[in-house]
Parts: sequence; C-alpha cells; structure tokens
Amino acid sequence: MDEDRPDRIIRASRLRTRRARPKYTNDLPPETVEALMNYDDIDNESLTHKTCEASPDAASENNNLPSSIPCDTKPRSTSITANIRTNISTQHRYMEMLTEERRKLWGQMEEHEARIREHQTHIVNGDEGDDLINKRFQVCEMLEEKISQICNRLWNIGGDLDESAVKVRQLLGDLVENGPTN
Repeated sequence: MDEDRPDRIIRASRLRTRRARPKYTNDLPPETVEALMNYDDIDNESLTHKTCEASPDAASENNNLPSSIPCDTKPRSTSITANIRTNISTQHRYMEMLTEERRKLWGQMEEHEARIREHQTHIVNGDEGDDLINKRFQVCEMLEEKISQICNRLWNIGGDLDESAVKVRQLLGDLVENGPTN
C-alpha cells in the first residue's frame, strides 16, 4: 500500500501545472471518480421518487383538504422534453466514452512508469556497459515524453468531461422547467 503512495503523488503532481483547474477529479484515478459519481447517483435517487400527490392517509385525516395537489400548471411539450432527454443521454454516452479512454490512458501511463523504474534500476546497479546504460537512459527519456503526452490528453479529457457535465446540468434544468412528461 505504501509503495503506491509515491506513484499517486507523482501522478497528481504531474497533472498540476500552471494552467491547472481547481477540479479535483483531474487528479484522481478513474475508479475513484466513478465511485464518487455512483455515490452522487445514490444521493440523487431519492429526489426522483418524490411525488406531488398527497398521501391517502393525509386526505382522510382532514376532509377539508383536497385529495391531491397539482404540482405544475404549465403546459408541457413532449417534443421538447423528448429532445432534452435525447441530448442528456447523448452527453452521458459521450462521458462514458471519455471515461473509458481516460481509464486506458491511466493504464498506459502506469505501464510506462513501471518500465522507467525497471530501466533506472538497471542503470543504478551499474552491471552493464556504458553503451547499454546510454540506451536505457534514452528509453527512459522517450517514455517520459510519452507520459507527458498522456498527461496532456488526460488534461483535455478532464476539460471535456467538465464541459459535458455542465451541459447535462443545463439540460436537466431545462427538463425541470418544462416538466417531466412520460
């Protein structure tokens, strides 16, 4: 467990550049981000099961109150609502694709880091010739360049995910305004 800690610190610091956003999810591994999103889904699940009608027990307790209370008097357009729902599902699919790509890039980056450590161990041991040591050093530099490119792509994916999340929030706001129709 302690062996993984320096790697996490290195990965997190690699993503923190002068242009870093305050979004903490860019520094987290994909599994953690997914767990956080699942936790949010569980929290929001109770909100979707709320109903506007009064319970039958409440109506029988006080006969002066109506048995149901209308929630929304605005006219609802099913085509607008259907269009919003389609856009939301499209954004969700796009976010899933980005998350999967991010997961693969994290795996590649960890493989490259492991290979760099392996080459550095051979260099430190010094039981090889100068020519082979120079080749290992060049391979390490090449792998570090690949890691840099992966970090840039991860940065872009994080920005795309943030933008998509904002779009979904806006679409959900529009859906609430238009009222959910089945």
